[in-house]
Amino acid sequence: MEINNQKTFERTLEGLRGLAALFVILYHVIVLDRFPLDPAFKPSGIWGYSAPGHSSVLVFFMLSGLVIGISTKDQLKGPKISTYVKKRFIRIYPIYLFAILLSIFFVSKIDWEQVRYHLFFLHVPFKAVFNNNGSLWSLNYEIFYYTLFIGFSYFKIEAKWIISLLVFFISLSFLFAKSIFLHDLILGYSIGLLFWIIGYYISQMERKDETYPSNHLLALIFLWMSLEFFNTFSPIYASYLEDFKKNVYLFFRIVNYSDLFFLPFCFILLVIACNKNVKYYKYLLILVFILPLPVFIHKTFVNPIVFTNRAFFFPSLFYVLSIIILFGKQIKFKVPEFLNWFGGISYAAYAIHVPILALFKEFDILSGSLLTYIIRLILFLSLVLGISYVLEKKMQPYVKRLLMRSSDSLKYNV
Repeated sequence: MEINNQKTFERTLEGLRGLAALFVILYHVIVLDRFPLDPAFKPSGIWGYSAPGHSSVLVFFMLSGLVIGISTKDQLKGPKISTYVKKRFIRIYPIYLFAILLSIFFVSKIDWEQVRYHLFFLHVPFKAVFNNNGSLWSLNYEIFYYTLFIGFSYFKIEAKWIISLLVFFISLSFLFAKSIFLHDLILGYSIGLLFWIIGYYISQMERKDETYPSNHLLALIFLWMSLEFFNTFSPIYASYLEDFKKNVYLFFRIVNYSDLFFLPFCFILLVIACNKNVKYYKYLLILVFILPLPVFIHKTFVNPIVFTNRAFFFPSLFYVLSIIILFGKQIKFKVPEFLNWFGGISYAAYAIHVPILALFKEFDILSGSLLTYIIRLILFLSLVLGISYVLEKKMQPYVKRLLMRSSDSLKYNV
């Protein structure tokens, strides 16, 4: 099938970004026990399924590098560096500042030192992330990668060499992890950067003349919803580095070796979304679906936790469905329009949803049953969507007009 409209792939990327943000939000609704959506009711059993929130942040990292590659084609030097920094600042900081204000507005005692570190994106390495807005940890990583990119671009360092160096460094650090001390945060930055720079590398790849079968994208979305339950690398990481798990700040190790499990998935997902030409595509695609199989088999047949722990019902179902869709009859599928729309406000939704969720904990009215939980969920999502829309579609354009001297508008909303 010939490509008729370039916009199709941009809309697919926007839709995937919207889906990733939705997964993060739904994940936090279920797992953040300190901020229950309904103080007197929590879904349990099969309905306690948690969406793939963590892997969605890794998708964000790769998407971020991809979009930088799409929007920044020229070498950064001289005035182009200041233009790049200005665009990144305008895109990130106004909404980020609102998220900071929202995070401190409802707390009884404000830690102003913590606020200062957040204002300069130094909140992970030098100060704890806000207790009521842990999602902001990833912004520290993003800013670090945006800054590194200036050097990569200025010195014309090709992405393939950066990828090779990172793979070598991460492999070496794993092999000698028990004999050589390496701060967890350095490792986390390195693994996150690997996702980010691979995203940038995807942007440089050639397009295919024909689109990939749409059922491949649908199969990957179902696989995405199961992957975090069948991460083959997690038990290896847990057993090999067991001594390193104690007394470590969560956000120092939030990105770790086990996240490399998601790397092939993120890569093939964005390759399909951008319709990039990849050697051995079929083998890579099969690899992505085979990787969770050992843990799936173990939890289904060897130690059948799938049948005793109801939380594994939906992940198991999604994994089986993903394989059926992959090898089944070709079907037409495109990312729903709602997700395309939501992708356009996803950054704001990601940045503000946890403080809003924390606010719901303070109200006991309309609480204590499945019905009240559903009503609260609808109200919560409506509030997040409404505020995010105002921030992204009203405030953001106003700030951009106010601060950008040039009349040229940003062509791609990162």
